[in-house]
Amino acid sequence: MHQSKFKSIFALFVVCCLSTVWQTSSEALPPWKHLKGGVDQRPTRDKLKLKFPLEPTRYPSDPIESDFDIESLKRLLGEDYVPEYIALTREEVLEKKANDTLSHEEDFMRKMLVKSMPEEIKNLDFKMPGMKRYLGPKASKKLQLWLWQVSHCSVSQKWKNLGVRYWPHFINVGRCSKKATCSFPSGMKCRVSSTRKVGVLRWHCLERFAQRNETNCTWLKFEYPVITECKCACL
Repeated sequence: MHQSKFKSIFALFVVCCLSTVWQTSSEALPPWKHLKGGVDQRPTRDKLKLKFPLEPTRYPSDPIESDFDIESLKRLLGEDYVPEYIALTREEVLEKKANDTLSHEEDFMRKMLVKSMPEEIKNLDFKMPGMKRYLGPKASKKLQLWLWQVSHCSVSQKWKNLGVRYWPHFINVGRCSKKATCSFPSGMKCRVSSTRKVGVLRWHCLERFAQRNETNCTWLKFEYPVITECKCACL
């Protein structure tokens, strides 16, 4: 009987120890903690996530029509005013979407015609497994084009409405291709590889809850990131 009781106590002790170790490790360590230090192993994304703090829909001090002198605002932005990535009205957003007539496949075919194949694909050696022979030039070219088409990652339009307190109101932040995979074998996805900064103005008032004509306000400049290039990468 004493032996049976001892076994029960010992089993309970082991369970408690294992539970404590599991709980400590799962709470204290993020899933990438065991990887080498100094390198952020978390996956990159197919879009940028820049969130503004929540604000009321309207303030008494919000800008009025006379505050939107377009030429003056352009001068404030200077070289950071990039028409390619901005729109001033919803109608302009719709117009730019309509003008973007090339589909992803058509865009890929256009790049094929101007011979912009990536060097890493162009320089591939197609040596046949277990043999000293290489694939012929025609077969190699077809395989290169197929690999290029599979791994090609385009940037599509994604417009964001910043609201009345920002100018320009609309920014094309971009988004990477949503295709299921960009690799063979499958498993890799299109991820952000290059961005640039676009100038944006933010309306700022000393007393935001005061009436527009009862407080001092001005436009403050800051930089907003947009996607310019995507590439095939690990998840």
